[in-house]
Amino acid sequence: MNGEVPLSVFTDITIQEIARDAGYSVDDLEPVFTIGQTYFYIAMSKDTPADVVQAWQSTLDSLKQDGTYEKIYRRYLPDVDLGDLLKR
Repeated sequence: MNGEVPLSVFTDITIQEIARDAGYSVDDLEPVFTIGQTYFYIAMSKDTPADVVQAWQSTLDSLKQDGTYEKIYRRYLPDVDLGDLLKR
């Protein structure tokens, strides 16, 4: 913030706390480039019964549809672009 470093790389998960701890907000920062984007997944064994997989998927779809998914996500990362995460 004082000009010593022209560019830094952070994740959207960590930068909010780092900025806050330094006495700033993410609004004080200027994103200039997205290096990459990664989503987190729930993996199941290929031997998991199809009805179990479908139950998990159906529940996730319901959480996204009724707004619960976004509400939970924003509790921890309020300013993150959810982009494709809200889609099935």
